[in-house]
Amino acid sequence: MKSSVYLETTVIGYIAADISANPITALRQAVTRLWWEQERHKYDLFASEAVENECRRGDPSQARKRLRLIEGATIIALNRSIMELAKKLVIWRVAAGRR
Repeated sequence: MKSSVYLETTVIGYIAADISANPITALRQAVTRLWWEQERHKYDLFASEAVENECRRGDPSQARKRLRLIEGATIIALNRSIMELAKKLVIWRVAAGRR
């Protein structure tokens, strides 16, 4: 049985976007893309309806790229558990940005 990975919107965004001029962001994109190419097949991928909705926003061309990336993932319906996970991810990202 494969382990599961929850795909947060930032992961999909890093893969779909053009390489950033910011070296830190570009490095994050490169690492994320490398994982996507070499490792993702080892896992069962999941994303929530919230991630799917976020992938639909913005430039239509970029939105199509993002949606194609999550085509193979199981989309989880929004529920209380998913909303709690989303809150924890946001809190963690805000805290990590303050370091």
